[in-house]
Amino acid sequence: MTGFNLLTENWIPVQKQGQFETISLKRLLCNDEDWHICLSRDDMEMAALQLIVCIVQVVFMPDDEDDLREAYSKPMKEADYEKGILPYIEWFDLLHPEYPFMQCTNVKASKIKSPQALLTGLPEKTSTSASSHKFFNDIEDVDMLDLNIATIALFNRALNAPSEGGGFKSSLRGGAPATTLIVSESLRQTIWCNILTRETIQTHYPNFEAKQEKDLPTWMDLIVPQSEFYSYQIGFRRGLFWQPAKIKLAVEGSKVIGMSSEKMTYQLKDEPEHRWLHPHSPKKWSLGKDGRKETYLSFTTTAPAWTQLTNILIREDMDKEGHEPPLVIKQYRDLFRGRSLHLIIGGYRNNQAKIEQRRHELLSISQGWDNNTGQENIKYLVSLSLNYKNELRNKLYGVAKNIGGENGVIGLSDKGQDLFYQQSESLIHSYISQMDWQQADHKIGTFKSSLNFLCRSIFDQLMLPYEHDPKFLRYIVVIRARLNGALKKIGEN
Repeated sequence: MTGFNLLTENWIPVQKQGQFETISLKRLLCNDEDWHICLSRDDMEMAALQLIVCIVQVVFMPDDEDDLREAYSKPMKEADYEKGILPYIEWFDLLHPEYPFMQCTNVKASKIKSPQALLTGLPEKTSTSASSHKFFNDIEDVDMLDLNIATIALFNRALNAPSEGGGFKSSLRGGAPATTLIVSESLRQTIWCNILTRETIQTHYPNFEAKQEKDLPTWMDLIVPQSEFYSYQIGFRRGLFWQPAKIKLAVEGSKVIGMSSEKMTYQLKDEPEHRWLHPHSPKKWSLGKDGRKETYLSFTTTAPAWTQLTNILIREDMDKEGHEPPLVIKQYRDLFRGRSLHLIIGGYRNNQAKIEQRRHELLSISQGWDNNTGQENIKYLVSLSLNYKNELRNKLYGVAKNIGGENGVIGLSDKGQDLFYQQSESLIHSYISQMDWQQADHKIGTFKSSLNFLCRSIFDQLMLPYEHDPKFLRYIVVIRARLNGALKKIGEN
């Protein structure tokens, strides 16, 4: 096979009204059809969307808001597409003889791994561990991958997954960052909702080079071995496709049959104030004895995405910490003010190199979220919900402490928290998607009553096995009364 270019080949897996096909980027951008990205894993679907967004961001960067609105409103002309891709035609060829997409031609590693190693969360074929098979829909070993699937997996592995350990580098955003993308009416419009204008980029990336030959991806301008640099010095285009490892795919015909990898030896120095700004991730900062430290939002617990809604939507600068939304959300707020917001939030929860959980959630926020009143009410709703959860958890911990672990109540507070998240999710999603944020006071009372009832129900459910024993019952009665008092106090505030 002579080449596999993401600008010209059919590589995007989609379905329309139950019919599956693979389409080209040209067909996607130059038509308005009811396509949906369709793969066997939700994380791969999000990676495919993110990859498309990054390619369009680089190749078809709109100059200003007017250009972006026009691109959003109607399909691109095929002649404009063909003209636009010409300067970048060598950037995105998976099988390019000199510059293979996100690969390095001089990988020295002699061992060729199974292509299964590309698939985040799935162990290598030779691994004796079967625990991570739960992250894949088919538990059989993967002997080969189609070129388009391998491309998406290669991108996802570099940008979104923790490093494989053993000295391999993490992505520019850290071990397992959360990615936040906006969803619109059609797949084509979804792409453009996540594209930054040149004006926005020039504002937030002071070292942005307008000429692409000065801002090349790592497979065309190799990272210098043993080099040291600050991450914010990395170019905008280069950072979107940052590849922290040397990887070379083994291809046979139209299939990827293996891969080899080698560690990079560069060093990212401590940034004095900021790190490379990724447009698709919420950012957090804290001020400690070593100065200001910036990180990207990641899934460190099993808590659902709504618990991070304040970090995702609202900028706050406090004395010792703060957070700000991704650039795509900030730009969308200014460009489409007054609209509702639909988000995909995805990533992995990891323990070092091990993937513990695959995360992929949808959130819809009703219109009005983008003004001061709406944002204050969103902050209050999230804080209120977490207060109810915390009181339930604390009181369950009190029961467990009094009854004793030998009676089977170890982890009782964790069970209660998990049940709260599970049973409150539909309620909270319903409120944030339908709330009139300007009139939130009229509905918040009902919301409080619902969470109050939920917390008491979960407490009673978990206490049921112990109430038959008189020596436990007295603790349960006392702490149930304390829970009711604490819930009532929350409802009065």
